Parts: sequence; structure tokens; C-alpha cells
Amino acid sequence: MEFRADKAGKKWLVYIVRIGNYVLPQNEQEERLNDVKLWPDIQTKTTGESVGAELSQPEIQELLDKEIKRLTDEFKIDQEAKEKIVKEILNKADIAFGQEDLEEARKLYEQVKTFWPNIESRHIARQLRRIAQLEEELRTKPERMSLEFALKGRNAERLHRYAEAKNWYAKAYEQKPDQDSLLRKIENLNLRIRVLSFIEAKIIEGNADKAVEECEREIDKLRNGKKKIDDSKLPLFSDFLTWKARALAKQNKSGQAEKNFKEAVATDPNNAEAFRYRALLNYQRKLYTESIADLKVYLTFDENNTIALIDLARSYFGIRDSTKGVEFLNKVLTIEPQNAVIAYEKALMLHYWGKAKEAAEAFTRVLNLNYNMANVLFYRGLNYEKLKLYNYAINDFQQLQRVGASADQNTAILSLANNYFKEGKSYYDLKQYEIAINQFRIATMFWVNHYEAWFWQGLAFKESDRFSEARKALSKAIEADPSQAWAYYYRGLSAFSDDEQEESISDFEKAFELSSSIYQAPVNQGDAHTELMQYSLAIEAYSKALAGEWIRKSENYNGLSLVYGKRANAYFKQKNYLKALADFEECLRFNRRYSDGYFLRGLTYLEKDDYSKANDDFNKAIELGFDPGQGHFYNGEAYRKRKKFEIAVNEYSAALKREEWIQKRAEAFHQRAFCYSKVNQYSLALADFQSYEKIVSGNLTDASKKEFGFIYLLNGKTAEAKQEFEAVLKLQSADPEALFGLGVYHFFEGNMPESDKYFERAANMNKLTIREMRLGISGQLFENSKLKKRVEKIIK
Repeated sequence: MEFRADKAGKKWLVYIVRIGNYVLPQNEQEERLNDVKLWPDIQTKTTGESVGAELSQPEIQELLDKEIKRLTDEFKIDQEAKEKIVKEILNKADIAFGQEDLEEARKLYEQVKTFWPNIESRHIARQLRRIAQLEEELRTKPERMSLEFALKGRNAERLHRYAEAKNWYAKAYEQKPDQDSLLRKIENLNLRIRVLSFIEAKIIEGNADKAVEECEREIDKLRNGKKKIDDSKLPLFSDFLTWKARALAKQNKSGQAEKNFKEAVATDPNNAEAFRYRALLNYQRKLYTESIADLKVYLTFDENNTIALIDLARSYFGIRDSTKGVEFLNKVLTIEPQNAVIAYEKALMLHYWGKAKEAAEAFTRVLNLNYNMANVLFYRGLNYEKLKLYNYAINDFQQLQRVGASADQNTAILSLANNYFKEGKSYYDLKQYEIAINQFRIATMFWVNHYEAWFWQGLAFKESDRFSEARKALSKAIEADPSQAWAYYYRGLSAFSDDEQEESISDFEKAFELSSSIYQAPVNQGDAHTELMQYSLAIEAYSKALAGEWIRKSENYNGLSLVYGKRANAYFKQKNYLKALADFEECLRFNRRYSDGYFLRGLTYLEKDDYSKANDDFNKAIELGFDPGQGHFYNGEAYRKRKKFEIAVNEYSAALKREEWIQKRAEAFHQRAFCYSKVNQYSLALADFQSYEKIVSGNLTDASKKEFGFIYLLNGKTAEAKQEFEAVLKLQSADPEALFGLGVYHFFEGNMPESDKYFERAANMNKLTIREMRLGISGQLFENSKLKKRVEKIIK
């Protein structure tokens, strides 16, 4: 920084010469600093020319720094105020420019430049240039617009679009009213429009014959008896031929219409409407190729005519060229992206041509345009179904119900559900239950109240032993149609299989209430009561079933036999053996080959101690194929009670041969052991007792322990016998049989006094007699005459 100082009275005046070393000011701030003036407070002592002679450099620098800071702060404040004012003016200028108030905008932009001469703003310069351009455009606009509108009018007239042409000419005249030729054109077009409108009105009213007559009259006027028509009249002549053809088409005179269209385009190849309506005629006649050819010609006149593009797309769909059809519909949507009608038609065409994915996407776009929501949801749902996107399809159909589905749409959705139901039923019949369940599930997704789908789904679950799911599905079936008795019946069966007998009973009752022909319902109700040991109620239910008309039909005799057998079993459980036997007689009268009936009657005879008849029935049951395990076991029981121990052994052995039979397996070993002991096969008896003990995991009853003890004695295993008897006496010290067993033990051991002591204790119980001991396994011990005499002596 350089400076100079001049004497001014008693003080030095200090000037800043420039900022920097030989640098000129570059902006307003530097210019202002260049004019700084310092008035030092220090009194100079010399009169020299240089301030440096009196003041030191640091002192001068300090003064300069203070003044520069003050001026810089003032500059910033001043600058901010200017900027605020300029922004307000520019904002007003831009608003005026946006409102096309060009004069006011120019004035404000110039005001900014005046207020702040040094401002550099490209925005102001650009706006001023645009104002100049717009002013020039406004000056030349009427003439230019008039010319543009007139050209459009001539083009529309050339294409025989007279109403459109008239409008363009009218706009051209508005821009430049000094053109008389435009007025004449408008008047001429008005005449044409009136005549053609009259013809069009006749066609719309359905008076096509009148329209034909009018066209022929106008054509005759144009001919005026001449063979050749003036060139100036050819376009109008072509128009009348076109309208005549359209009227003939309305009368279904396609051949004559085609002839007039052909003459119309031959007369004036620029008659675009003739090509278009001939294309429409060919489309209606399903001559799609000819229709495509005419529409392509028409589009050379007006390439962006959406109606023609749509007709062309439809014609391509007619020749099954869906790719081209969609291409032209896409072109329409490029021109009119918000045209929901065309977007819908495109989606519909894709649907009909089986392009499910593209159709679903297209319907989604239509839905976003809020057009024809019910139909769009319906068709999109159908396409989602084809894509197996069932959740999406269901969502659309549910929305459709909220919007309001038509009867036809509901019929179609129900038909869709029926198709899945039929597929599921086919798989059900093939016993492919998992696939069937899935098809039924889809059917109910599409039609939530589809009774048959729910019903058969329930049966498929039941056949798959998924009883809980079966009950849920059948409950849905009942919700769909509460009058269906079979739904209650099978829900009852599922509940019964799920060990929910109480629920099954109420369902069986409801099923029979709705349809007394379902005799199985009270039968199964009786079974449920039997499971609950409610035998009186079971008998009542079986009796209800036996009171039905079905018993009179011979084809039901097997079922009738079964019901009598069930009621007989209930009587048997009540120990009412006479009624049980009476019912078994009826049971076997209706079905002589009913093995279960013979077996159950055998049990009844067994309980009545009629062992011979019991054996006869058990043998018959086994002969007819009854379970050999149970059959032989109970047959053995009857023979055992008849004291035919060897035959009983054979029967128990036959039962035990069936390894899968486990119901009475332990008991079979037990009773065969008893029979072995009776035929003196003590080692076999012991082996069976050991098998018996193994099956019951050592959990022997006191009676079994005593029997085991006697078997040990018969096999000479006295120590083991002693252990069994003592185990009984630990829990029951006065058990006479256990005391007797220990007496025998001591007898075999030669300890007679101890033996006598136990015999005496047993005898004193007054519960033990020689007869009772002979009946049991211990009876075999009395074959030892010494033992027999000793015991008899003590008991006496």
C-alpha cells in the first residue's frame, strides 16, 4: 500500500494513492478505499514534504488499518441495502414479464441498471433480449398465425374434414380480418356442411334409404347431365359417393357400398374419410387385411389420428397379429398417455390373446387411471389366476365385491371356483387327497361360500386322518349351507375319530333331524354313546336307526345286521344277555357271514357260562375271517372253562402265533401256563409265566404271584416259589393261599414242623378248602399223596 502526505495548517493530510503495488482498483470496494483520508491526531513538528519524517511506519499503518476497517464496514452495510432494493425491483420485473406486461418489465429492468450502474447481471440482459424478441413476435403474430391457421384449414379441407376446416379458416380470419377469400371459403364450407349434415342425420335416424336418395340427388346435380364433372367439384362428388356408401352399409348392402367407396377414392385419392369408412366396412365384414390396407392409407393423411390407430390395432387383432395390434395401441397411448379407454382396450386384447402377465400389468396401469374399476379388477384377477398368483387374484375379486360385481362377473368367478372344485374332485376320486385338498382350497379362495368345495375338502382331510382340519372345513360347509345334513354327519364322524364324542353326538343328531334317510347318523351316535359307556343312550340311538324305512330294503340287510350287532353289544355291556342274544339272532339272520356277529355272540355265551355254544360261535367267526388273535384267545377261554385244557392250549397257541396281535397277549400266556400246568407240562407252564411277567414288566398281581409260586413248586424251584409267596405276605399277611404255598415249600424242604405251622394258619382262615385248592394250579400238588394226607389231616 502506498500513500502521500500534504501539509494542511498545523496537521498533515494523508492520502492513500492505490491499493497494492502498482495495481488499479478492480471494484467499488477498492475504489472507495482509494479515496480514504486520514487526519492524524499527532501534531507534526516539521514542515517536511513526507509524513514519514515525523511519524514512524507502524504508527501510520495503525491509522490506516483503523480507517480501512471503518470504511469497509460502511461499504458492506451500503452494499446489503442496495442488494435488497435490487432484489425487490427484479422480482417485480419478473412478475411483470410472466404476465406479458413487457413495457413494465422493461422499465423495471432499466431501473435496476440506473440504480446500480456497475451491476453485472446476465439475467437482466437475457430478459431484456427476450422482451425484444416477444415484442417483435407480437408485432408479426397476427399475420403469421393467420397463415398457419389457413394452412391447417386447407389441409383439413383436402382431407374432406369440412367442419374442422371451417374452424381453422375462422381462426385465420380472426387474426387478419382483411382477407375476403377466407370468408368465401367459410361460406362455401357452410353449404357443404349443411348438405352433408342432412345426409348424416338421416343415417343416424335410421333412414338410410332417404340418405341414399339425397346423395343420388346431389350427385345428379353435380353431373348436370355431363359425363365429366368439373375438377373443382370432384372432392364434393367424392364426398357424396362416400356418404352414399355409408348409407348402403347401414342397409347391409355391402357389395354396393364397396362399389361406391371404390369410386369415391378413385375420384379423389385425397378423400381420407372414404378410406377410413371403407376400412370400417371391411372390418365389419371380417376382411381384416383389406381393412389394414385402407387404414394405412388413411394414416398417411393423419398419422396421429388415434381413432384410426385404434381401428388398425383391432384389425391386426382380427388377423391374430397381437404384436402389431399392441404396437399400435401403444402408439395411441404415446399420443394420449392418459387415455384410459385405450389403455383398457389394450389390456383387454392382451387378456383375450392369453398374454396373462402383460395383461395383468396393463390392467394395473388402467386401474391407476381410475377407469372402469369393476371390470379392471375382474379381468386383472382372471389373469392373476392364470399366473397362479392366487392371493393377488383373490384380493382383486374381494375388492370387486366391495366395488360392486355384476351378475355375469360373479357367475364367471363361481365358474372359476367350480373348475378348481372339479379338478379337486377328480383327484379325490383317485385318492390323491393332498392335491385334492389344494384344489378345493383354491376353489374356496375364489368363492368363499362354495359349499361343495368345503364339503369335499373336509372329506379329503378326513380320509387323510387330519380330523381337526376336516371339522374346520366341514364347519365352513355348514356356514355356506346349514341345510346340508351330510355336512353335519361327516363333521360328526371327524369329531368321533378325533375323540370328541360329545361333539359328534350333537352333529349326528342334527344330521338325522335334517334327513331321516341318513340312518347311519343314529348308528354312529350310538357308537359315540358306547365309547362314553352310555349304553342306554346307545341302545336308544340304535333303536332309532332300526325304526327307519331303510330296514325294509334288501340291499340294506348287511347294514341292518351291523346295527343289530351294535345294539346287541350295548345290551352285552349292560349284562342284559338275553336281549343281547336276541339281537345277535337278528344280526346273523340278516347276514349269515357276519364274523363279528358270531364273535360277539360267542362272548355273550361265554358270559352266560354256555361254553359249548361259545366255542361254536368263536369257531364260526374264525372260519369267516374274524381276527385270529382274538378269535382263538376267547375260544381258548371257553375250552379252558370247559376243562378241555389241551384244546385250550392249542387255541392260545394259535392266538400267540399272530405276533401283531397284542390286545390280550399277556393274558394268553397266563392262561396257557395254567392249562399247561393242568396237563402236567410244568416246564412249559413256567416258560409261559415268565413270558407273561416280561410283557407286564414284572407288575404281577398277588394272584399272579401265587400262581407263579405254585408253578415254581411244580418245577422243583422251591427257592423262587418261596420268594413269590413271601412277596404276597408282605402286603397281606393273612393270605391263605400264600400261607399254604409256604407250607408246601417247607414240606418239600423236609421241615415238617414249619410246614404244619403254615398249613394250620391257612386252615384257620376258614377260607381254604381242599376243593378250592384242587381247582387252582395248586391242585396239581395233591398228586403227592403224602402232602395230600398231611394237609387233609391238618384241615380236618
